[in-house]
Amino acid sequence: MKKGTTAALAAAGLFGLSALSGRYFYDLAIVRDSKFKIPEKKDPEKERAHAEFLQKVNDWMEKQPRQDCTITSYDGLKLHAVYMPAYEPTKRTAILVHGYRASIANDFGEMLPFYRDSLKCNLLLVDDRGHNRSEGDYIGFGWHDHYDIEKWIDFLIEKHGSSAEIFLHGVSMGAAIVMITAGGHLPPQVKGVIEDCGYTSIEGEMTYCMHSIYHLPIQPIFSEVNYFTQKKAGYSLYDCDPKKAMAKTELPFLLIHGGTDDFVPTYMVHELFDACASSDKKKVIIQGAGHALSYHTNREMYEQALLDFYGTH
Repeated sequence: MKKGTTAALAAAGLFGLSALSGRYFYDLAIVRDSKFKIPEKKDPEKERAHAEFLQKVNDWMEKQPRQDCTITSYDGLKLHAVYMPAYEPTKRTAILVHGYRASIANDFGEMLPFYRDSLKCNLLLVDDRGHNRSEGDYIGFGWHDHYDIEKWIDFLIEKHGSSAEIFLHGVSMGAAIVMITAGGHLPPQVKGVIEDCGYTSIEGEMTYCMHSIYHLPIQPIFSEVNYFTQKKAGYSLYDCDPKKAMAKTELPFLLIHGGTDDFVPTYMVHELFDACASSDKKKVIIQGAGHALSYHTNREMYEQALLDFYGTH
């Protein structure tokens, strides 16, 4: 066989392997009901304790005054949230946004009583598109989702009037969603944003995960995943860029991150803080906290940061 033919076959084989890898990681990361799972060590005892915790949170939520709410997204999806009024009438509402393949109970479960008892906010507990009771066949990583949050903001202004005071609080992918939302043109009723362990960009996050979990280079796999994302989900992964959005916001910002986060690495919060154009911003690092575990690790420090932020704004 001639060298040219061998090289061509090798190139074709690599191209085919790259395309297969791109399709695999697209299904793994973005398809709602993917049959693939990110590799992780299983601990039956921890899984059982976590399931019991979620059940307790859901039981608590069911006992609270609450209203199921739906809106229609710009692209025709039925989106779901739970509105939980404060114990005393107020026009201050926190929109809570959960993370990747998670839920409000998972990411905010421990924190909800503090929001109710101490911050005295109405709560809008959002199901991200492609999650839980919201429609959608794919995960948006913050891009299409930020349009959804804009619609939920309009929903609250219609509910409470022009004197509404709205705060956004997101964890992990939810943090990316609220950061990208904050980079747009929001009404004056939005008073501040809290992001907890959000990533700088989905390209940066996938690069880190490909190295740390799969020990693979990001390219050409990322480009292939982006090809399938554009073709099947209708958005580009390059648009999922909270760091770029932070350079456009003037809203007050509280940035929180675990000091030992090994999923969204802690260095990302420093980049986000530096990129944030707001003159009113604060960064809190919870030492010893892993990913999305800052509140669990140091509840007192986290609560004080929230009290200071809400009290100021």
